[in-house]
Amino acid sequence: MIKSGLIASTTLAMAILSCGSAMAIDQNDDVVCGAPVPDPNGGCNATPNAFQDLGSYQVFDFISVNGTIGTYIPSGATTFTSRDLDWYTFTLTEDAKVTIQLDRLDGGTVVLFVGNGGGCPTDFFYGLEQASFTPVEFYLAAGTYTVVGTTPFEPDATLPIHACTDYSLAIDIQAGDSACGTSVTTEACDVVHATPGCDDWNCCNLVCLSDPSCCSGAWDNLCVQNGAVQICGYFIYNCSDTNPANDCLTSAAALPLNTTVALDNTNANTDGPSALITGAASGTVNDLWYMVQAPGNGQLTIVVNHPGIDTVLELYGSFDSPVIADPEEEVPPAYIGTLDNFGAGGEGVTLLDAEAGKYYLVRVGSWVDAPLAGAGDITATFAQVVYTTGLQQFVINAGANTNLGLSSGSLSAAQPRRWLARPFNVPNPGAGNASWDLSQIIAKGFVPAGTTNETLNWIIWSADAAFAVAPTAADQVASGSVPFPVPFDDALDDAATASHPIDLDPPVNLTEGNYYLTVYGARADDFANGGAVASNFAWFIYSPGGITQLTGAGAAFSWRSVNFPTPGFAIYQGLGAFQVQPGDDQLDVYNNAFTILGSPVAGGPVDTDGDGVVDGSDNCPAVSNPDQADVDGDGIGNACESCVADLNNSGGIDASDLAILLGAWGGSGGDLNGSGSTDASDLAILLGGWGACP
Repeated sequence: MIKSGLIASTTLAMAILSCGSAMAIDQNDDVVCGAPVPDPNGGCNATPNAFQDLGSYQVFDFISVNGTIGTYIPSGATTFTSRDLDWYTFTLTEDAKVTIQLDRLDGGTVVLFVGNGGGCPTDFFYGLEQASFTPVEFYLAAGTYTVVGTTPFEPDATLPIHACTDYSLAIDIQAGDSACGTSVTTEACDVVHATPGCDDWNCCNLVCLSDPSCCSGAWDNLCVQNGAVQICGYFIYNCSDTNPANDCLTSAAALPLNTTVALDNTNANTDGPSALITGAASGTVNDLWYMVQAPGNGQLTIVVNHPGIDTVLELYGSFDSPVIADPEEEVPPAYIGTLDNFGAGGEGVTLLDAEAGKYYLVRVGSWVDAPLAGAGDITATFAQVVYTTGLQQFVINAGANTNLGLSSGSLSAAQPRRWLARPFNVPNPGAGNASWDLSQIIAKGFVPAGTTNETLNWIIWSADAAFAVAPTAADQVASGSVPFPVPFDDALDDAATASHPIDLDPPVNLTEGNYYLTVYGARADDFANGGAVASNFAWFIYSPGGITQLTGAGAAFSWRSVNFPTPGFAIYQGLGAFQVQPGDDQLDVYNNAFTILGSPVAGGPVDTDGDGVVDGSDNCPAVSNPDQADVDGDGIGNACESCVADLNNSGGIDASDLAILLGAWGGSGGDLNGSGSTDASDLAILLGGWGACP
């Protein structure tokens, strides 16, 4: 069973009474609010932060605080421009029902905040402007809490001069309902039972606050559905419908990629978790379910067209199997996010980091506040990671974390084309595929202060096997420009909103091999275009998964230009003072951060000889010949053995294959005899088969 956190009730109107010990405390600043400075209980509004600790308490204790809050005229001013807030912390030594009441003695309105933890809470579970003498009640677990009191932030008609006013703060600590807790009952809150209360102390008290009969009589279905489910956030899975077939979460329909599938939620029931459980901003009813598998690491996009319906789209994942055996335990923790801004239809969500082989559960339904149903369609598409350097990370400069970018653009008359050429590899697209269609480049970086860009431009160049030769104009494979994109935040990057998506339309087709990428900012009136305005995209360094280039002396470097094509790219080694994070390869500081997405294009070679490898021998007839040595390790000696060295699958063995083998020397990329390493034996096989394949 899954349940949510605390819920505050503001419906009680009661006087604060206590039978336990009481303590009256004065706030620890002067009687006149706003002085002295700094305010000793100004909390997170003071520098440094300052809180008044009220101490530790248990059930039946009572705290009373007296003080002054409001707006005042600060020193040197003539109007009421400063506000005094009083911040308090207190600690509960046991679970308790806590009633808090903030009263202005002149009867005006107050503002009360209550939050988890001491200090500056990130989780204020209560914050409201309200009338004095209004108690608010919470069921709180043992721990430390923060209470903040002040007057309204807008002018108060009851105090035209906005002067400070006296107040009292009362905190009453009582036991919860006697029917709640495991010492009284061991019955679960999400199960109907004849005895009162349930075993979850917080949930039981909250339900009985709404319906006292749940703690005086049977814990019936209303206590379960209206209480445990709606108030406490328990997820009780119950679905048996089969019309439509994917009405139940456990019978999600397989959603194929790149195929538009019709949907209709007219007869659909509701069996998914509520927004109270997932934390979604919108609730969903009349839901349908789909399951889609990511074929690789990349971006999964789900688009729904549901005309006339205020549609809610939810995504859950990732799952190792398409079968959800225990929805109550497996689904709520797998919640990823919700889209609820549908207009004319055709909107969707993109999961940036889908994992290869994982399954993702898609929920499509109607907004709970406008439950409508009807026909529409859903489409899933996927862009696979063709190459990635990994996430952007800090470099260390003089002992401090620094987001470092290398300027790429038109910086000055002396540097009109300040470009980088970063290496990347396009892998084999897989059996049956000929190449890749690249659909997007995601470059990580920022725009330096004082510069503006109208476009983000890109160039792809072919590269030699060792990335040892600078690209020239003749090496350009493709190029393009897009309006400068709105960046998005990959939450795992060290820098927020660093990712700049460059859509490649039409896609750029590349075959397996080595390439360079250049990304730079530009505008129509920059220095490269005859103007006198700088353009600049600071391309982030570093990313731990990138390629490190080495000079003969073993020093890391980049290809960088000040102008192109004259003088063109040259070795750049200007980052010696920077270091990467401890434990990472210190040479990786020179790797820019980017990801390239795409899809394989069908039509390439297949493994016809059955050796498990797509290579040149697949072009040859696989006819057994006992007199032929088994060179390629498939267990059969045949005519294909002489073609195993056709590393680029061109139908013959030539200088291109020799270059590939020599570039892989010592590694596994040119291993022809199955030894695990590319060495002299493999070179002998290649030279022995020189020429056209049979």
